[in-house]
Amino acid sequence: MQNKVSGKAIISLKRKDKNMWFLQVIALLIIVGAVFYLGMLQGEAQYKESIRRHRDFHRMGGMSNNNKYWR
Repeated sequence: MQNKVSGKAIISLKRKDKNMWFLQVIALLIIVGAVFYLGMLQGEAQYKESIRRHRDFHRMGGMSNNNKYWR
């Protein structure tokens, strides 16, 4: 038995494939934008953490042992 596919069905499949690239581009842009945004949030959080650690380090006297933890 042979599967018979009409010419109209093949043409309609090709038309669907041509329209799908537009949706794929939109989905890709949404994913790239979300990854970029979440990366920015992560970078900002790491920056704030490094500032906090640097401030705490200097509050505790830095590298010197004079009067440590009493500032």
